[in-house]
Amino acid sequence: SDRIYLIFNNNVGIDDLSSSKVQIYSNKKAIYLNFDNYSFKGELKVHNLLGQTVYSTYVSNTSYHPISLNQPSGYYFVELTTANESLTQKVFIQ
Repeated sequence: SDRIYLIFNNNVGIDDLSSSKVQIYSNKKAIYLNFDNYSFKGELKVHNLLGQTVYSTYVSNTSYHPISLNQPSGYYFVELTTANESLTQKVFIQ
């Protein structure tokens, strides 16, 4: 009846970037990011459904950021990451 207990008290991770701070949407072959009254400084990546990165850039001090993709139509994941927050959202490209 010997038992081993593992207790983890420290949470290490990144907070979720609030979707109210950024709007992500697509129109035809473009993805649009609108940082409404939020100064975003961080990494922006777009992944296909296989997890391959098809677009990557660093975004700093912008309120609006369009992304033109030369990729086949389908679903893609837009990933925004700062030092403290992250957000991933699925979009459809025509």
